[in-house]
Formats: sequence, C-alpha cells, structure tokens
Amino acid sequence: MVTSVLHNDLKLATIIEQPDTEGPNPLVILLHGNTGWKEEEHLDSLAELLVDEGYIVVRFDAPGSGESAGTWADDYRATTYIESVKTVYEWCVTNLDLDTNKVGIWGHSMGGMVAVQVVARWPELFHALCGCQPSTGKAPQTNSWREDGGYMMKTQIFGDVWLPADFFEDRLQYNTAETVKNLRIPQLFIAGTIDSLVPQSAVEEIFLTANEPKQLEVFETDHFYKEDQAMLKKVNAVTVSFFNKYLNE
Repeated sequence: MVTSVLHNDLKLATIIEQPDTEGPNPLVILLHGNTGWKEEEHLDSLAELLVDEGYIVVRFDAPGSGESAGTWADDYRATTYIESVKTVYEWCVTNLDLDTNKVGIWGHSMGGMVAVQVVARWPELFHALCGCQPSTGKAPQTNSWREDGGYMMKTQIFGDVWLPADFFEDRLQYNTAETVKNLRIPQLFIAGTIDSLVPQSAVEEIFLTANEPKQLEVFETDHFYKEDQAMLKKVNAVTVSFFNKYLNE
C-alpha cells in the first residue's frame, strides 16, 4: 500500500507492506540514507524478506526528499527525519494491526544514525535496532560546506543536490557512538571492509560503546552493497535472522 503520512504540514510518501498472517504482527521501520529513497534495492529486498517472515514493513522518503513534500533546502534535516519517524510510528499504531511489543527499526548510513537517535528519544517504543553502515553523525571531511554555505551532493536519481550549511550544522549535534551508550535494546551493526564513506573502524567504534545484547557483522563490501546481488543476500539474511531472534520468536 502506498499512502501519505502527515508530519506537521508535510506529506510523507510512505510504503506499507503487510503479511498474509493474522495480526497483530511485528513491525519494522526501514530508513534510507542521505539523499536515498524508499525504493532503493536494499530496502526493497529486505522489506520483501521481512514480510515473508510475518512482519509489517514501513518505509518512507524523509521530509524534503524523494516523493515526500518539502525541499532539500528547507526541510531535509537529520532532526526532521528523526521526528518524522515518531509520526510514522504513531500512524502505524492507529491504522495497522501491529504488536507494539515487537517493533524494530533499521537504517542504512544516515538512516542508521537516525535510527539510533530515534530509539534514544523514544526507548519505550522500539525493541530491536539494526544500524547498517551507520553514519557517525560527522560532516564531510572537507570543510568547504562552511566556506561555501553548503555542499553539492551527487546523487543516483536526484542529480546534483545542494545541501545548505544548515543541514550539516544540524547533523553535527548527533554523535552515534555517544548515543548508543544510552540504548538498552538488542542492536546489530553491519560494517564493510572497503567502505570509504563509513569506514569499518567507525562502525566498530559504535559497536564497542553499545550495550549488550549487541552483534557486529563485517562483510567484504563497500558502502553500496545493494549493487552486488550476492552481497545483498548475505547482508539481508543476517538482518532478518537478527530481527527474528528478538521480535518473531
């Protein structure tokens, strides 16, 4: 089902997929990365597997991005992304037959950072978290965004996207490795050995500061494992196994 979820004054383009099994069912919310989108292959394929396992799966374009309302310049921020997850969760509770004691959240790259911040803000709502190559929260290594008033991102389907300095200033307030110290739910972290955007060492730092129960999986892949079908299957298999262990027994 494709629908719109209203977050403040912005309509969020949302995909809801439900299993054939009788509810209430566990729920997993999937979050795309920076300038990503809800139909990316790693989200799409993971959603299919989770639905087959009996989960309700929800994914949406962040405020200001993709098919959601708003603009990159004014509405696309880590903070609005974080807040929108709570709105989507509340919509699900009202409209879907879900088990509120079995709710997971998964995010790739910046989506992983957002997922950690979401659980820290509303720990009572979530019961398992997967950060797949999760961003640390740091801005690009170059400081040109400060000097230039923003940074031009080259994206796969949106072309060149200008992200204003406000985007990076907002993002800098979030430190994934620090925030995970406050989480008390099962956590899975996934790293790539040749990931130049979120290095393996950065994910390991996050993992080391996290509380038990926790799990680290390292794959020989870069940040775009979605482009390698064999690797995509491996990452997805580990992810589904993790959620089944804590949400679907």
